[in-house]
Amino acid sequence: MKSWRTSWREGEADSGIERIAYLADLSYNGVMKATTFRLPENLLGAIDAEARERRVSRSDVVRERLESYGASAPPRAMPMFRDLAADLIGSVSGGGLPSDLSLRKKHYLKAWGYGTKRDRR
Repeated sequence: MKSWRTSWREGEADSGIERIAYLADLSYNGVMKATTFRLPENLLGAIDAEARERRVSRSDVVRERLESYGASAPPRAMPMFRDLAADLIGSVSGGGLPSDLSLRKKHYLKAWGYGTKRDRR
């Protein structure tokens, strides 16, 4: 019986060398970055079951699922900021605001007393 530490590829003869796992040829050719995320128990259980059945790591299963989703998902165009803020443009009336406020922020903040200590009431 194989120990949990012994793993070999399908069709490859058992060399008797104990290994935690083979590094997947395609997965580890480039530099990999690690990330952490939380999953519901039912999804994690399905991923673990698939990993045990296929004798691969949980990371390999997640990576393959993400790659297959990315290949099948239609590319989405990123919306322009102007489109996201279109309802806000012109919503602030100019009453009382200087026209050069964006150019002279520090001057107006100092003139209006921002950043100075105030008495607590």
